[in-house]
Amino acid sequence: MLIIMFFIGLLAGAFTIFFYFKMQKESYYKIKAEAQRLLSDAKRSAENEKQEALANLKRDLYKKRSDFDLELKKEKIEFQRIEHKLQKKEDSIEQRETLLDDLRKELQQKERDLSRRLDNLTLDESKLKKLYNDLVIKLEKVGGMSQDEARKILVEALE
Repeated sequence: MLIIMFFIGLLAGAFTIFFYFKMQKESYYKIKAEAQRLLSDAKRSAENEKQEALANLKRDLYKKRSDFDLELKKEKIEFQRIEHKLQKKEDSIEQRETLLDDLRKELQQKERDLSRRLDNLTLDESKLKKLYNDLVIKLEKVGGMSQDEARKILVEALE
């Protein structure tokens, strides 16, 4: 009987050890499954956070790009306005230069004309003086008059 009891005890010990290891194995698999679930949840959460951060980054980048494009358009419009204003001023200056050149040419032509007229008047004046002197001399000879009398007659004749 002792042997039977020994085998029963041995058998009970073996069953206890078997159930203990079985329970440990089940506990291990439960812990492993829980760890895998937690890891999967953490990966999913990290992926969601990554996607959200990426979406936020894209939104911020789009906003900054839109702001930059808007600012660039404003600067371009301002540049075109200034360029147009400068072109108008340049055109105005060119017109003034052309007008000044025309006036300068006209003035030079008038100066030449006046110089010719002055030369002609000087020549005519010297001719008239000579003619006057010749007439005075002729009148004095012909009429036997004095120079003052001859001058009077000559002035009346010229008038």
